[in-house]
Amino acid sequence: LVRRPLDQAEATAIPSVPGLFASPMVSPDGREFVATAVQGTQMFRFPIEGGAGKPLPRELAWSMAMAWGGDGSLWLTPQSDISRGIARVLPTGEVTHPFGPELAAFSLHQILPGDRHALTVRAPVGTSFGPPFVLDLETQALASVMPGDVVEIRYAAGLLIYVLPNGTMEAVRFDLRNRRVSGTPVVIATDVALTGGGTAQVTVAPNGTVAYVPDAPRSLVL
Repeated sequence: LVRRPLDQAEATAIPSVPGLFASPMVSPDGREFVATAVQGTQMFRFPIEGGAGKPLPRELAWSMAMAWGGDGSLWLTPQSDISRGIARVLPTGEVTHPFGPELAAFSLHQILPGDRHALTVRAPVGTSFGPPFVLDLETQALASVMPGDVVEIRYAAGLLIYVLPNGTMEAVRFDLRNRRVSGTPVVIATDVALTGGGTAQVTVAPNGTVAYVPDAPRSLVL
């Protein structure tokens, strides 16, 4: 794994992080990240500056779909052993499965500000895209966000930013309080790379900065 400041052109390897790790997810405070070992499927937490990693509890089902909560909790959508459903790792290290198998068809993409709601995509096992929903983390109520299927979806700076199955990335205004879209979507990019597993190579910062990797050439675009 490498790290690259946005104001620099070169990336540097993160010290003491072994090779063959994938899907890093940086914590909200920017001090650590979680990544999955490609061999063995064990998940680890690493300091952002590098150093020895700490394994996540073994009881967690393997996942490359993770989201941080504002309170330091880590949410994971299992990609194996889906019977227990979405997992939550509390800051204390305790693991819970608050929804059970009822939401097994949903992939959790982002915990929205306030930690009460989350952006999810209904993508049953064997699929990598589907319609987006807002999930109430307390009541488990689901509300449709908009028609159509998406691969990835994030909220930032008053916008929903999402990638369609054809690699097109769009943005549309989103009222966070009422959790509703408004206006007409705008195309940001048309060539976002998708992995073999269907994950879009894109990330969104809280200030709305978007970074993605296009199909060709495979280089970081801001």
